[in-house]
Amino acid sequence: ALEGAYESYTALAGPTWRNEIDSSIGLEVVGIRTAAAAKKLRCPLLVQIADFDQYVPAGAVAATAAQGRAQVHHYPCDHFDVWPG
Repeated sequence: ALEGAYESYTALAGPTWRNEIDSSIGLEVVGIRTAAAAKKLRCPLLVQIADFDQYVPAGAVAATAAQGRAQVHHYPCDHFDVWPG
């Protein structure tokens, strides 16, 4: 796991959050191909990139955005910094 990810996420989650997930999500996640999906979109696409994201590389997000002809906004922050908390 990436250092600080759990702490950053749980700081946003609030007091009623439970650390549970349906195990079938693993079967769905492995098949996600964001760039291919973005290329098929025919609607406007907005992609917001955290330039210092430690969890989702900004370069990979930018490549996906290019495939979808997206409007891109950049933010000088890490993955969870866009949310107050």
